[in-house]
Amino acid sequence: MIDTRSRMMDFSGEVNVTTDADEMEDLYNRAKNLPDGDDKIILLKKAFELYRGRLFIQGEDDIGTWLYAYTTHYNQVYVDLTSALLTTLGHIKDYRCIMDYGPRALEIEPGILTAYYWIIIAADETGNSVAREKFLQKAAEDLIDEENEKLMKLLALQNHMS
Repeated sequence: MIDTRSRMMDFSGEVNVTTDADEMEDLYNRAKNLPDGDDKIILLKKAFELYRGRLFIQGEDDIGTWLYAYTTHYNQVYVDLTSALLTTLGHIKDYRCIMDYGPRALEIEPGILTAYYWIIIAADETGNSVAREKFLQKAAEDLIDEENEKLMKLLALQNHMS
């Protein structure tokens, strides 16, 4: 906030503004220090809900390099927290939640390898062969060849490839 009481423009020290991006990163950092469990999942879910997609996507080519670094960091935090959330849910075998959060994550940010992995595992574990095949196909379309090969190897290691 700007303070003009002194007849000069200055940033006010009386007001602290926290952006959704800052809050998302803070929640994620707090969750990273927790063991797997309900508290960690709650923080990761709150952080997940704060992400609104890529910033300035319409004008990415025209933004300054200082802003580009910020938007890239914001996006990477989302990818990392989504991976942490899905992995934590996978470890406790909460496949219903994975099938809720995973596809939503890919709608906002396609190409998160961990999301494809856990969605396919969850679909397989719940007997949802339609979702399994859909996300195998989507992964083949969205991921680069090396990432898709890595996904197939990871799934084969877990006996989720036939």
